[in-house]
Amino acid sequence: MTSRDHNIESIQRQCYEWLAIMNSDCKTPEEVTQFRLWLAADEQHRKIYAEVDSLWSELPVLQGEIDPGSYQKIGTPGFREKFLPVAVFRPLPLVVAAVSISFVVIVGLYLLKPMTPGHEDGDYATRTAEIKEIELLDESIITLGALSAIEVEFTETERRVELLSGEAFFSVEKDASRPFVVSVANAEIRVVGTKFDVRRSQGGVRVSVLEGIVEIIQTHEEKVNGVMTPVQTKRTITAKERIRAGPDGRLTEIQPVIKERLGVWRKGRLIYENAKLSEVISDADRYYPGNIIIDTDDLRDLPVSAAFRTDQIQEMMDTLSVALPVTTKTLSNGDIVIRRRQGT
Repeated sequence: MTSRDHNIESIQRQCYEWLAIMNSDCKTPEEVTQFRLWLAADEQHRKIYAEVDSLWSELPVLQGEIDPGSYQKIGTPGFREKFLPVAVFRPLPLVVAAVSISFVVIVGLYLLKPMTPGHEDGDYATRTAEIKEIELLDESIITLGALSAIEVEFTETERRVELLSGEAFFSVEKDASRPFVVSVANAEIRVVGTKFDVRRSQGGVRVSVLEGIVEIIQTHEEKVNGVMTPVQTKRTITAKERIRAGPDGRLTEIQPVIKERLGVWRKGRLIYENAKLSEVISDADRYYPGNIIIDTDDLRDLPVSAAFRTDQIQEMMDTLSVALPVTTKTLSNGDIVIRRRQGT
């Protein structure tokens, strides 16, 4: 194999992986940004990816027989290791290679396709701007926000839900013999019966309580006697209170929350008071068909107080450009880029 063939094979391998991720409903903003940087890095990347993408769209097996969107976890951690290595990557013609990778993804579609809502082992996910209400076997109800995903597992001693991405509102039926546990990142939320909201984002985890009592347990590592050791921190929060578990693995102070604003996203509204721009954009991005990109990190912590409907994201962007020292530009593909206004 020549060095040129090896390079093409390497790019093909990357194309297949990016194709799987970009066709996933669970792709993250970070993955979208990394993909754009990868495309821009080399003309060969753009050329080969365009060819693979074109051939993929022409494959009959994907034209109506299988809905790529039905596979909700193609971009989740572990997918690459579990499925992508199945393909045999050789310097094959692109059409053969494209068919090979289609087989891998189709296997994934059938192995990990979400179960029928209501199944105790079921997986549930939503698309952009979609809000879904799920009734579990114990009659607890979960309202799943846009671009969100959960896994559910019930046993004789525990009811467990893992929030893989996005946001969910939980209305939990009381069952003292089987606590209800929500695991998210490196935190666990334990309740018996209550109503609360959990949001997962780049900034960590946010838990807000509408009714009842919630215990949150955060695990992080600290150096103990010179050795990094897992340490747990527990807090109890009650109605009209909120707490955050930061990406550094530590819980913030408990803060009050206005009851009427808690979970208003279920009614198609997003309300913020002195929130970080990154938090606002992270939420808005889940309701916007394109991608919303903050151009530089120094803008992420800008404070924002705003209220808008989830179907008015473009209008909200225009408002931000007036209220903040930023400009917003809508690209030809529908993506929105937020940049610092010159001279500020």
